[in-house]
Amino acid sequence: MKSAVHQIFLTSDPNIPYFLRIDWSGDLGAGFTLVLTNGCAAWIGEVSEEEVTKGASDTGMSRERYVEELHQALIPDKKERRSGEKKYSFQLSSDQLTYQKIGREQTAVWPVMLGSVELQPAPDPLELNQEMIGQTLKHNLDLEATNSKLLEENRKLQHEHNQILKE
Repeated sequence: MKSAVHQIFLTSDPNIPYFLRIDWSGDLGAGFTLVLTNGCAAWIGEVSEEEVTKGASDTGMSRERYVEELHQALIPDKKERRSGEKKYSFQLSSDQLTYQKIGREQTAVWPVMLGSVELQPAPDPLELNQEMIGQTLKHNLDLEATNSKLLEENRKLQHEHNQILKE
């Protein structure tokens, strides 16, 4: 089971950060579970494989392209998050999270509905928030360890390179 956590902002209240966790097996096309929290409350939703297939059909995209769009919207990579360009939007109603792609063409901007998920209040939001924080901290430690190994490898290669240049 794969899992990712990242921060999102809702179009209705862009000043309050929410955290979105996605859990999936294989790829998002097989369905996924979603957890949304604002630090106080938490909600859980599930999207089935059939709902993904219907979403692709509703948008007129190939299933493969639709799953790619879902991945970019729900599990953005670091480069997309750092760019600051808003490519996807999220809206929360009382029991539903909606996610859209923001289409752009010169001066026109329009949303493309990617999907929505019905949310249920989490039975124990505090435990869920603690779990998400723990998961995020563990991921950060793993990244720091990988970075440390890469820096050491880089230092060794730089040393070898300098030795070769001297010779």
